[in-house]
Amino acid sequence: MVWALLGNRSGLGILIRGTVHRGFAGAAGEIIEAVTMPAANFDERPIAWLTSPVAEERAAAQVQYQKARAGDAEVLAEVQEFVEHIASILTTLSWTVAPSLIVLGGGLEDAADVLLPRVREAMRRARTPDIELRATTLGADGPLVGALKFVLDRMDTELFGPLVPE
Repeated sequence: MVWALLGNRSGLGILIRGTVHRGFAGAAGEIIEAVTMPAANFDERPIAWLTSPVAEERAAAQVQYQKARAGDAEVLAEVQEFVEHIASILTTLSWTVAPSLIVLGGGLEDAADVLLPRVREAMRRARTPDIELRATTLGADGPLVGALKFVLDRMDTELFGPLVPE
């Protein structure tokens, strides 16, 4: 499974057989550092600000998606460009990691109705494997929830010992 945060902040969380895959030097998922991938192309584009930590930027992105929902042709063209950007990253991921599920999160879920059908279609055109694509239901705080779970699990292990398989 892969958790994807793509926009003006980009990164991936990768779970393989239920374990977080950290990769060499803990760098797995740090796609923003891969200059050959277009991860940073949308840093300054309001259409990608759903993932911004700045409330005003997220609000500006919401306005853009409302315009897209209303059929604004200029905004829809920008949405499609963003979709192609997302699909290019997910296509590479689909053929390298081959997850069974990719979850879009970190704010992208707020425009799932606009983004998901378009990303699915772009990935279908790119002939990716039949990978399930969803938006998170945890909201923008999903990564924080995951980090807290990691800390709590680690504390349990350190205080009470490792889990014993049944």
